[in-house]
Amino acid sequence: MHSYSDSSTPTPATPNQALQRTAPAVAELGVVKRFLAPTVNEELYKTLRDANLVRAAEILSAGADINERDKHGETILDQIILDIDDISQRRAVISFMLGHGADPRLISPDGSGPLFSAVIAQDTEVLQMLLDYGADPNAEHDLGESLYSYAEFDYRFETYDMNLPEKPTEADKASEDTWLQFLDRLAVQHGKRRPDYLILLRQRGALTNPERQPNATGNV
Repeated sequence: MHSYSDSSTPTPATPNQALQRTAPAVAELGVVKRFLAPTVNEELYKTLRDANLVRAAEILSAGADINERDKHGETILDQIILDIDDISQRRAVISFMLGHGADPRLISPDGSGPLFSAVIAQDTEVLQMLLDYGADPNAEHDLGESLYSYAEFDYRFETYDMNLPEKPTEADKASEDTWLQFLDRLAVQHGKRRPDYLILLRQRGALTNPERQPNATGNV
């Protein structure tokens, strides 16, 4: 059964990822926006951020490590997904990076990684690319919160400000699949963004927080 939080008592967003959306909000709350930290290979990062793929290929041919981490343990892949606003450019750059050896399985010490960046960007195509190249939707987490549970909460927060236009029925809450069907129907009826990336995550085996908890035998 889906654990539905009524809008009158919303679960607070976790600080680690949710506050990365706008620099003013991050600065105001004293949280470092980690994906803006200078990378070890600054030239490669800037070249990719500018979508100059010809120059990026030259830098990589000269021996640059596309998986090199910055001082916070993040890779360029984590950062680029959020640092390129143009959707077409972002997707072209991510495709280039994955094709040139960027490893989407690498995650930072706090548990976040490129899948979290794609979820924050709500970019289903980039999410698909990362998963196709081996990213594990259950490896990344936000201070212990599963990628999927974070994404589902974030979707409702960003799309409806936690105020769903209709109350779900017990049938809607019967399982995570019926819950996503409910959210998708709402989106179609009310002209909102559809939860396609949530559906994709579930299709690829992403687990909710309760599903990730050990059972009586100690297995997940």
